[in-house]
Amino acid sequence: MKTMLVLFDGVWKPYPAAGKQPNRVPRVHNSGWVQSPGRKILEDPNQHFLMKAYLTGVMTRFKDDNRVLVWDLFNEPQNSNDGNYGGDSELSDMAKGLKRQRSLELLTKAFHWAREINPSQPLTAGDWGEPNWLDDPDLIESFMLRHSDVISFHTYNGPDDTREMVEGLAHYDRPLLCTEYLARANGSTFEEILPIFQQRKIAAFNWGLVAGKTNTH
Repeated sequence: MKTMLVLFDGVWKPYPAAGKQPNRVPRVHNSGWVQSPGRKILEDPNQHFLMKAYLTGVMTRFKDDNRVLVWDLFNEPQNSNDGNYGGDSELSDMAKGLKRQRSLELLTKAFHWAREINPSQPLTAGDWGEPNWLDDPDLIESFMLRHSDVISFHTYNGPDDTREMVEGLAHYDRPLLCTEYLARANGSTFEEILPIFQQRKIAAFNWGLVAGKTNTH
């Protein structure tokens, strides 16, 4: 078994806190998930340096550990969490434009800090969402595609869209790793998607393989 360590995350609850975490909410998707570093630090570039000690401490400890397969530096950094933590939420996320800007700033720093450590494992940050980034990537999407040692991506689409996506990514001539798929209602199933990955020699994590307490099944 190998692990992909994810250091920063732009998804779900914007205000993480140390200590005992709230109890999960039954039947609510990702009810216990929190962002890293969260809104308070992310929206203030002057606090980004606080994250350097965290990244370098973890990465230095495991940079030659053969149990670590790859480092995912920032999961879905520009995710606005629409419908979950919007402007009318008691725990609202940042405005979309500002979050994209601040996330790109922290993502850039994260890659710089990681390159200074020079781990033996590859670095990545995955493109996600509808694959407009194949033809017209924005600044964050373009940065992730250019700077990742291994191109990683998410797809919850069916076989036709997934096949088109991986054919487009093949042009980067780098190893491909799907770090999220499986949305059975969309046709993203083992039966439909794994043969495409096998044909293209694409590695994949089966997101939602286990029905655990975070309710991602």
